Amino acid sequence: RENIPVLYVDSSRLESEGAAAGRTSSGDIAVPKIDFDKSTTSQIYNWSVRLGHELIHALQERKEPNMPIEKAEYEAYVATYLPTAYAIASKEVGGVKGYLMYFRAVDNVLDLIKGSSLYNYKKRGIPENNISWYKTIES
Repeated sequence: RENIPVLYVDSSRLESEGAAAGRTSSGDIAVPKIDFDKSTTSQIYNWSVRLGHELIHALQERKEPNMPIEKAEYEAYVATYLPTAYAIASKEVGGVKGYLMYFRAVDNVLDLIKGSSLYNYKKRGIPENNISWYKTIES
């Protein structure tokens, strides 16, 4: 509906970039080719999470081209990965709902946001000591 081009590429191409999915310099979304008939439900789910994450970034770029990477990653991970983080956290604590499970789910998502943001800064050649929030975390 939004006319966002999606390229289906060999997964080794993405892996060589250190990514599970991403966007090209022209703004196209690049996701690995997938054979839905030969993939497990889990593989299809994970593929759809990656595609959704990149679609959010493409829409963010159109709406707010100068959005800080931390905000962009926060929105994309919370919208697409939170259910997965919740399931992982539930397994970690043996299905016992409570503070620890919710903490682990949030910690999982925040760790992804941090890692993805740092990766973006690194790709742009910005050293970690020039990132104000990172200096605070590491102090």
